[in-house]
Amino acid sequence: MAKARKTSSMLEVEQHGTLGVGCGWEAPRLVAQCEDEARPGYATKKAHEYHDTKATLVLKVKQLADLVRQSRNCIVYSGAGISTASGIGDYATKAKKSLDARPKLRSPVDALPTKAHRVLVQMHARGMLKKWINQNHDGLPQKAGLPQEAMNEIHGAWYDPTNPVVKMSGELRDDLFDDLCHWENTADLCLALGTSLCGMNADRLATTPAEKAASAAPTTPPTLGTVIITLQQTQYDSDCQLRIYAPLDKVFVMLAEELGLDTAGLDRSPALYEPQPGAARVAQDVFEVPYDSDGKLCPGTKSRLNLRADQPIRLTSGPHAGATGVVSGKNAQGHYNLRVDLAVKKGSKVKHPVSMRLGLWYVTAAANGALAEIPVVNYKIP
Repeated sequence: MAKARKTSSMLEVEQHGTLGVGCGWEAPRLVAQCEDEARPGYATKKAHEYHDTKATLVLKVKQLADLVRQSRNCIVYSGAGISTASGIGDYATKAKKSLDARPKLRSPVDALPTKAHRVLVQMHARGMLKKWINQNHDGLPQKAGLPQEAMNEIHGAWYDPTNPVVKMSGELRDDLFDDLCHWENTADLCLALGTSLCGMNADRLATTPAEKAASAAPTTPPTLGTVIITLQQTQYDSDCQLRIYAPLDKVFVMLAEELGLDTAGLDRSPALYEPQPGAARVAQDVFEVPYDSDGKLCPGTKSRLNLRADQPIRLTSGPHAGATGVVSGKNAQGHYNLRVDLAVKKGSKVKHPVSMRLGLWYVTAAANGALAEIPVVNYKIP
C-alpha cells in the first residue's frame, strides 16, 4: 500500500456510515491522491482513494456480517469496481498510484470472476443474497455460478443478444426496470459495490433502503439500509448505514470467513463455467427445453434448442426481436457465438451481420425452465 495520510476532510458519518458514528473507529487513510473528478459530468467526487485501517476494517466487516445475517432480502447493486480485479477497466479510477491493481487481458470477454464475485455466489447459494442488479455487462457473476434468474443486467449484457448494452442516453428495458423497482421496494439491505453512485436511475436501489432505514417511521420487517464499499468517495456516503473503504476482494474474503463460507479455493484461478442441463441434453449442444416456438415458458412442452454451429436462430425479444441469424461456433470459454442479421439503420431493408454471444448459463436456465423467456429459439428457413 502507498504511504497513507490521515483523513481530516471527511465527516465521521462519511467515513463510517451512520452505524459507525460514535464507535471510535479510526478514519480511513488517503492512500492515492488525484484531483481529477471520478466521473466528470455527473454527481461525482474527486478520484482520491482511501483505505480503512486494519483494525477498523475488521470491525466493519464484522458489522457487515451481522447485517447480512439479519437480512431477509439482501440485494447487490454492483458497478465497474467489482470487476477491475479481473482485468476489466472502469471509468472512475484515475489515480496514478491506484490500489486497484488489475491483470492485463487480450479481451474483456476473457475475464474470469474475482474473489468478490465467487463469495457473493456462495452467499446466494446459502440464501443470504436474493438478487443481484449489475450495471456491468461482463457476465462475471454468472461465470462464477450465479443462476441467470437471480441476475438483472439493467444496463445491458455481452452474453444476452436480447439485452444489448444501453448507451448513457438510452432507455432501460421495461421488464428489467420493473424488476429493479420491485427489488428497490423489497430489499431490506443493499450492498452497493464498486459503484460511484453518480446519479444513474438505478442508484435508487441504494438510496431507497438507506432512506427507509433512516426514517422515523419504521418498516415491517425493519429495513437495515445500505452498505457502500468502494475506494473512492460517493455523494451518498453520509446517508448509508455502513461505509467501507477497501478493495472488494479483500472485504469479501474477510466476510466469507465471518460467515463460515468456503475460502479454500479463492486463491486459485476459477474454473470455466460448465452448464448443468441434466437430462435436457439430448446430444452435444442440443437440448429439450420447456419453451414454445416463441421462446416463452410452457410447462409440459418439450421443444428442441439446437445450438450447434450453423443452426438458424431467431431472437425472441429486446430491440432486435425477430432478427434471425446462425450459431457461428463457440468462443475460447465455450460460450456460443452468434451471427445475427440486423438492418443497417431503422426501417432499412438492407441488413448486415452482427456478432453476438449467448452465455452458457442460458442452457442451464432453459433446461430448468427458470426464465419466463429464453433469448433465442431455432426456426425453419423458408
